[in-house]
Amino acid sequence: MRPWSSQDRGNRSSVEVQAAPDEVWGQGIACSSRPGLPSRRQVRLLLAIFLGALFGLTLIGYESAAANGNSRQTQKGDKAMSNNELVEALRRLDVNQESAVDALSRSFEEEARAPARAAVSMLNDRDPKMSERAAAIITNIGDLSIVPLLESPQPGQATDRVWNMDVVITAHLAVRGKIAARLKTMLSDKMKIPWGKVGPGEGTPAPSRVCDEAYLMMRRLLNASEDKAHFIHEREAFLALSDVEKDNEILTAKKSHTWTNLVESEE
Repeated sequence: MRPWSSQDRGNRSSVEVQAAPDEVWGQGIACSSRPGLPSRRQVRLLLAIFLGALFGLTLIGYESAAANGNSRQTQKGDKAMSNNELVEALRRLDVNQESAVDALSRSFEEEARAPARAAVSMLNDRDPKMSERAAAIITNIGDLSIVPLLESPQPGQATDRVWNMDVVITAHLAVRGKIAARLKTMLSDKMKIPWGKVGPGEGTPAPSRVCDEAYLMMRRLLNASEDKAHFIHEREAFLALSDVEKDNEILTAKKSHTWTNLVESEE
């Protein structure tokens, strides 16, 4: 069982699970205080010790890639690739060999997520102290906790299931806020994008600027009511506008946080 339940929100950080426009448009996300947790300095020291110990554990049992295309899956007990080996394999990688790309990608993923997955597995440790330490780490590693928590089996305790997803949502909203803030700065960048031909017979993409693509990415990020098929039509209609018309749409979105439907719905 987790050292903090979702009902004890005053004892750990939490983020309001609501898509307030000003938050996701870059004004930040407010977190409550956590008097029940160790100090930030203690958590950092614990994190360093924890990850240092886990690094030795992650040297065993993961997949490695042969960048010359003759990739294979490592057998249990094989040594995983070190950071230097991963970088060297990346230098030798032939991007036209899909199997080698897939294998090396898995190696990068395993190396990056192995410590967080180990911490998640310790949430249900028989030793309450280990569970508490793992929870302290997981709540402080942000987006690194999202995938391991989603991949882990559902806990038996209802409070633990809610705690897991609260941590996931907290980390997700923090990342989404950073993405929205970066896109917001790009909305003022009117540099034209020198698109080349996509492929034989596919022609050249419609002319666009950095701000145009940022607007469209912001729309994908925040306009949850729009499905992928409709977005594609809206993208085409938006890019067909003149620069002045597109500037007006971008300004409207920045001021009102609303999106113009340039294409009629099929319904």
